[in-house]
Amino acid sequence: MSNMVIRSLMSSLTGNRSSQYSVNSGDGPGPASTTLSKPFEKQALSIRHRLEYESPGKLVWTISRTIGRANFNSTLQNFLYFNGIIHHDFKEIQRLLKLAHIRSAVRFTFENSINAAIVRIIPGPEPGCVAGELYQEIVRKIESIPGHIYSTSPMRATQFVVPGTRSKEGDQGLRPDTREGREAWPSLMIEVGYPDTPNLLHLDAEWWLLHSDGQTRFVIIATISRNPFHLDIECWTMGAPSTGVDSIGGIPKCIQNFSIDSAGRVTSLLQSSELAIPYNCIFDRSSPELTPQPIILTIPELSFFAKRMFSLLQ
Repeated sequence: MSNMVIRSLMSSLTGNRSSQYSVNSGDGPGPASTTLSKPFEKQALSIRHRLEYESPGKLVWTISRTIGRANFNSTLQNFLYFNGIIHHDFKEIQRLLKLAHIRSAVRFTFENSINAAIVRIIPGPEPGCVAGELYQEIVRKIESIPGHIYSTSPMRATQFVVPGTRSKEGDQGLRPDTREGREAWPSLMIEVGYPDTPNLLHLDAEWWLLHSDGQTRFVIIATISRNPFHLDIECWTMGAPSTGVDSIGGIPKCIQNFSIDSAGRVTSLLQSSELAIPYNCIFDRSSPELTPQPIILTIPELSFFAKRMFSLLQ
């Protein structure tokens, strides 16, 4: 880390936390809520490293130390829980992360109702590569539909805010071109991680589906492992509600899954025959066709995609 970065972090380490901001005063699209997010609560309970937030500099210093100990080429994710964090410090946190050249390795989930945040530290190039390449595959399929060139826009590690209560960053997503403005939510989100934390990725999928007010309608989560290479892909959307008051609006559900080994063999516990994304999960407008065309990745295409990822990440 350069001397300039160290000086900037040290000056922030000694600074007081800003008190003129209310931690519950976020802006942005999405449903307002005063209840604790169930996915956040479940995820927080599984995190061993629980820390008190002191300042942006101390937080970034802690993240840097964690990355240094883990080895950036490691395939073990790290999760940190910070209590007492001020969401409005996020711009300064981002600035310091960029100075330290580790911004791309970090994702945040804020729960302002309890002044807390979960930090996911993503070592190695695998998650970024898989998320970016899978996004490109999906976009190519969308653009093969007549009249759909430039019909979507990418959504990278952008923070999405539920007003006043919570916010989250994802790995990669897209939105239809009918959604305008910096604060528009994705219709599809991709989250990628390593096999040591599959349940936490499931909670990420639930977060998007439960807190986007129906704007994020399809979530793909992928886990990639090495030695030997292996890729698992799950597709999540809102399923039909079960009985009970808490499930009136539907429940997040995995509807397709694919397990791809180092030889490219694809199996599915759910007997999924293809990765199919319904047209109306991507677009807000009706399809010009009488029968909307889904976006499909076939089993051979998934096999080719996985083997290409394995080759790129050797």
